[in-house]
Amino acid sequence: KNKKIKKNFKFVCIFFFFLFLSTCYTLVLSPQFFFSSLAQYIHIFLNFNVILFVYFYANNENEILSFLKGLSYFAYFNAFLVVVSFFFPMLLSGFEAGTSDDGVTRSFGLMGDEVSLFLTFFLYKELVRKNPYGFFVFLAAIICTGSIGATITTVTLLVYHFCKNLKFNQALIMKAALLVFLLVFFMIFFSSQLQQLSVVARINQNLSGPDEGGTGQLRMLSLLNGFEMFMKRPFFGVGYGSYNQNVISTYSGLIESSGNVMSESTAGNILGSTYNPFLQIVCESGLVGLTFFIYLIVNFLKLLKIKLETIPTLVQNFRQASYGWLLIFIITCLSANWFLPASFLLLLILTLVGLNLKLNNLYKQ
Repeated sequence: KNKKIKKNFKFVCIFFFFLFLSTCYTLVLSPQFFFSSLAQYIHIFLNFNVILFVYFYANNENEILSFLKGLSYFAYFNAFLVVVSFFFPMLLSGFEAGTSDDGVTRSFGLMGDEVSLFLTFFLYKELVRKNPYGFFVFLAAIICTGSIGATITTVTLLVYHFCKNLKFNQALIMKAALLVFLLVFFMIFFSSQLQQLSVVARINQNLSGPDEGGTGQLRMLSLLNGFEMFMKRPFFGVGYGSYNQNVISTYSGLIESSGNVMSESTAGNILGSTYNPFLQIVCESGLVGLTFFIYLIVNFLKLLKIKLETIPTLVQNFRQASYGWLLIFIITCLSANWFLPASFLLLLILTLVGLNLKLNNLYKQ
């Protein structure tokens, strides 16, 4: 049993061994940033213990299904809070909701802006289960968040699910063509109403300058900063966990100059991240670190892809939803860095990996 556990977690150990070396590399390059880098490494390391917790907590199929049910209840609760906070933003002081000066209304309930992408998994899970009621509950919540990234992920999940189940069925192709036609007609006929949607308004807003409330230019600048920092140390980066400190010390003047359109803390937060997990890791750990990061993700997907025989329908649906969502999430979530301490998205991924790892061992015995 111990040998099986070591085999299952070998790729995680390899990844974290490199990440530790990259953190120690910060001590060589920028000793003043070492302790903050080490703190981030420890937090990420502790997050990965979620895999072990789930693996040892769920001892059989019933406990796995019970855990999934509790996770779904948690998602439904957050979706409910998002919708309620959208219509009643002043109901609770903890609600992260409201309408900006430019008229864009967004809500996140009590969970923060990560809730939008967090709920996309449960939306896709209900789609795989063919549960229209749950699907539309999560869809409504995602719309209320006004998240551009979650909208892109949701649309891509729908396209992926349809193409995966198409199988050259003529009836399905005809239905799909009709649906596309109706959607195009709807978008043209109700174009003025669609402009009022939060996500559409935010796209227009982010394309504008910072003086009009948009953050698109600053985010683009953060990407350019990331590429510039990558070019300085392309192979090993600046050391894991030290990117934010390096940006603040290097571009302090640029952050201060943004104070006339937004607070320096907001500008610092935007410029202090690349908003892309792959660019972030390549800046901090170089091309070598990017290789190990991709190695970790590929092994996650392999765990979720293993074919299991004679598994119950609920378990099979969960497996399909886990693999499909993680694949599309990795491809589309390019405007948010989810590989961070205390990230709900990272915790969700690790939970899915732990549950599927346990399922692999249960049904391959």
